[in-house]
Amino acid sequence: APRRGAGAAPASRLPACRGVVLLGLAHEAMSLEADAAHVLRDPTQFEQYADRHGHDAFTATLVRHGIAPFVAFQRPDLPRLAAIRRDAMVQDALLSAELRQICSALAAAQVRVLVLKGCAWAYSVYPVPWSRPRADIDLLVHPSDRTRAHDVLLALGFVQAHRVSGDLVSFQHAYSRTVAGGFT
Repeated sequence: APRRGAGAAPASRLPACRGVVLLGLAHEAMSLEADAAHVLRDPTQFEQYADRHGHDAFTATLVRHGIAPFVAFQRPDLPRLAAIRRDAMVQDALLSAELRQICSALAAAQVRVLVLKGCAWAYSVYPVPWSRPRADIDLLVHPSDRTRAHDVLLALGFVQAHRVSGDLVSFQHAYSRTVAGGFT
């Protein structure tokens, strides 16, 4: 029977300290991610974590995880987060206007609708809607209202995305429209 480890390179042929460097890099990345999570619980520690990892890297991590606007809301005293606050407020204003227009038009057509996911969370759980990043509006309509909802969205200038059809494939329909500023 072959010995355990047979065929492995002898330790003397492995680059010295290679594993230590890799572990160090992995530990640093995990520490950055952990500190991003910790700043949600204690936003007063933002400066400490940003100094530890570098302000740009730390802020980029918050953005990547979609928590930068929430942290920016919690720390209005930090000028470094002003652009994140401003951008989140602008995006929220656009999405809120879209949501109001869509829901008003659907209500006028007597289409029952339920706001789901990010938009629902933004208005029900978060302190201000702009602190919950979102890129779309998810709505649920009753199957009997589907055709009327489709017609309302088309009348508002939305275009239905191409999709594979069939009852067993997906019941989701995606629509898009370009709005002010070129946002889709």
